[in-house]
Amino acid sequence: MTTTHTRAPTTSSSPSRQARRRAILHEAGGYALAAVLALVVTAQLATTQAWMMFADGDSLITVLLTKSLVAGHAQDWAMSPVLFIPETAVYAALSTLGLGVRATLMLNAWVNFVALYAAIRVVSGSRRRVSHPVRGALLAFSAFCLLAVLNSGEGRDGFHLASAFGLTTYYSATVVGVILTSGITRRVLDRAPSSRRIPVLALTGITLASAVSTLTNPLFAAWGTVPLVVVLLLLRAGGISAWRPVLFLAVATVAGTALGMAARVPLSPWIVADARLYVRAGHWAASFVRYAGLAVESAASLPGAGFLLLTAAMWGISCALTARFFRRGMTAPAFVTGSAALVPVVVVIGMVTLGTDGIRYLQPVAFMPPLALVTIPTLRRQEERNLDSPRKWWRAGAIGMAAIVALGWSLPRAISEARATDVDLACVVDWVDSSDRVGAGQFWTVRAPQAYARDPASLIQVDHQFAVYEWLTNRADSASPRVTFVITDGMSSPFEYPDGVSESDASTLSCGRYTIHDFGDRRIPITHR
Repeated sequence: MTTTHTRAPTTSSSPSRQARRRAILHEAGGYALAAVLALVVTAQLATTQAWMMFADGDSLITVLLTKSLVAGHAQDWAMSPVLFIPETAVYAALSTLGLGVRATLMLNAWVNFVALYAAIRVVSGSRRRVSHPVRGALLAFSAFCLLAVLNSGEGRDGFHLASAFGLTTYYSATVVGVILTSGITRRVLDRAPSSRRIPVLALTGITLASAVSTLTNPLFAAWGTVPLVVVLLLLRAGGISAWRPVLFLAVATVAGTALGMAARVPLSPWIVADARLYVRAGHWAASFVRYAGLAVESAASLPGAGFLLLTAAMWGISCALTARFFRRGMTAPAFVTGSAALVPVVVVIGMVTLGTDGIRYLQPVAFMPPLALVTIPTLRRQEERNLDSPRKWWRAGAIGMAAIVALGWSLPRAISEARATDVDLACVVDWVDSSDRVGAGQFWTVRAPQAYARDPASLIQVDHQFAVYEWLTNRADSASPRVTFVITDGMSSPFEYPDGVSESDASTLSCGRYTIHDFGDRRIPITHR
């Protein structure tokens, strides 16, 4: 007698597994495309803003911090209000690959953009509650990348609002922190209408993100805490959110900011910046003229005009979407688009009122409006098509081929820029490394040689009167320096040498734009103020 076994009916676990695989493929595809776009932008910035990325005095603090820590030097830093803690951690981790300073800075820029996409993906929402969140995230990220490319041709004092994100020391961690906090808030609001329970893990994430962001940069309070709390209160005032989620989310953000401020207290001996450099309320008119002038200068070029028009268009879209979501009572999308519309306005008004003059303080004008685009797929909720749909395969193939073309165009440029040598800088660095002595130079002149030298302590920052210039530098390196040579370039002010010392006493070596004044065994007295 033969026994016949029949196969058990297929359970619902098979469609569930297919859905998970489809979700994984979508997420992986989103990150792959974001990585390619990040490479395109990085290659563009490395080509058009090489000085800002690789040699500018303000762009190299993470390199100097990392090298000083690795060398085991005593640490006594003179810092601005920004401590660059996450930025330095990222650069330090990447530097272990041994690629060299220039290549590591490029890799760091690429990582910045990939991290930005990851934060935007949090803003676009959970796929359980939002249709096509990966598409929304890619749309917003692509828009910001386009802004960065259009914004990449300015000089050092240009209208850097989007392109500055690719640099290691222009608040990239703060940008990611603001977007990440917005994203977690959006996800809580997505859940709030269907559940009275506020997820503790999400609130903890908001608190931690706010605390770390404020610890490293108190500007987070102006970019994130205040505007986002205002948006939450407007949601409640508009009647599309209950008090409970608004209260919990606002308290989590404010508590995180307060914790970050408290954590800065033990580090206060390192923070030497005078608040009067940043808060100059009586200079609001000069601040307005400064920012307006930079915008007008940017509009004079075709890419700059494109940047301004595209930014304005996305801000207008964010306002229109906010009104639409408010009418429909869609709380979470309204929070995202409301933040995209309101945060830039609050920041610009606040910074002008405070009399600031650094264009980097206005970066939310560039990175917030694109966030509104993550909500566009929400407007047209469509049923998922079968993965085997020919239309979907053709679309995936077209996107894949475009990505391959972009990769083939950008990767050689990126590798070429990473391997490029600044001949003048290399000349100075080689001489300093082989001299085994200590030299000095002014901030804008000596920062790049310091960063690329084997030991950054072999060069110290001084002003034109040979007083130690305590700004973004390790004061321990200049405690008792024996300076025997001076480096100058076109950005150096004429030195006032101490009595008994004259520049004519030195032999000179020309390294292109740099000049090394070697005093041999003669020591130049250095003072401390």
